[in-house]
Amino acid sequence: MNDFEQLGLQPRLVISEAELRAAFRTAGKTMHPDGGGSEIGFSNIQAAYSLLSSPAQRLKKWLEVRGAEVQLRGQIDGDLVDLFSEISQVLASSQELIRRRESAQSALAKAILEREVHSCMERIEQSIGQIDEAIFQQCHDFSAIEQTIMIDANTLSARYRNLVFLEKWRAQLNSTFSQMLA
Repeated sequence: MNDFEQLGLQPRLVISEAELRAAFRTAGKTMHPDGGGSEIGFSNIQAAYSLLSSPAQRLKKWLEVRGAEVQLRGQIDGDLVDLFSEISQVLASSQELIRRRESAQSALAKAILEREVHSCMERIEQSIGQIDEAIFQQCHDFSAIEQTIMIDANTLSARYRNLVFLEKWRAQLNSTFSQMLA
């Protein structure tokens, strides 16, 4: 049983978060140990939910269900390389600021850094916005892709790789933002 079937969904690229949550709740009613299911069964639907929440992993699973081989190795698009250059600078300056704040000995030294921390957090939020927009651009034609008869596995594998990197960068930015809050 594939991840879509585990949640009672047809293999599709376009699945709203609300639809995914509803499918998880429905499957959870029968798969949860308290509902007559097993821990393994419930764990499987949790894994399916987590996987299908990721546009990259949903694309990969959709391709696999359609019998297309996903090429995991390869390059990402050039515009994403440029975006990564910007993101890496934000991450590096954020980590340096976190180190400086952690090594600050006095309340005054920490207070002096607060304006810089606030500015850095704004840059992180802007970067997350850029990542979200890039993910949207990668996913915007999923509906049309679902309707195609002939799948271009190479092009969709490249899109998969792009999405994997974008999701990874978003997770790094979110983690760094959380560290800034501490």
